[in-house]
Order: sequence, then C-alpha cells, then structure tokens
Amino acid sequence: MSLIGQKKYFLLHAPRQTGKTSCLLALMTHLNQGGIYRALYANIEAAQAVREDVTAGIAAVVQAIAERARMMLGETETNGLARAVLAQQGAATALQTFLSYWCEQSPQPRCFAR
Repeated sequence: MSLIGQKKYFLLHAPRQTGKTSCLLALMTHLNQGGIYRALYANIEAAQAVREDVTAGIAAVVQAIAERARMMLGETETNGLARAVLAQQGAATALQTFLSYWCEQSPQPRCFAR
C-alpha cells in the first residue's frame, strides 16, 4: 500500500499457480472499497495471440479493459468508449487515449504527478 500511495511501480513475480491473480483481485477489491482509488484487473493475454499484429493487439487490450470495467465495476459506457476510440485512433495512441478518456470520467479525484 505504501508503494501505491507513493505512486510507485511494483512487480508481482512468482511461479505458476501460486496465487498471483488471486492476490491482484483481492488488492483490486481492497483499493476500490476505500473509495480513494479505482482499480481494475484485466487479463490481456488475448493480445499475445496476435503479437505480430500491433493494431489487433492494442484493440484486444483496449477491449479487455473495457469489458472487465463493465463486469467488475459496473461501468456500462466503457465498451462504447472503446469502440469509439478504436475507430478513431491508430494503434500507437488508442490505448493511451482510451485510458485518458476513461480516467476523465472517474468519480475519484484527479491527482497529477509533478
């Protein structure tokens, strides 16, 4: 929690089948219950299947995040936002644009790094 509070990156590394996903899901729930953060776990493995096609890979990532936001956070507008961004943006900027627009709609206060 101190790393998150300090806006630091962290890595969760462990062997297969040791509870990494369970840990991240529990962390997501804990952070969302506090009301300060809005956290989401999204599995983006689908992008690996199209790793030679950057456009398809970025689209898979954006769609996975949007669908999980709908399922886990009840945010019904994210799928439409994802479709709109993917239709208007190239692969180089689609993910950043989607995340920026989605964060702008967040009920949590904005906090910009200095």
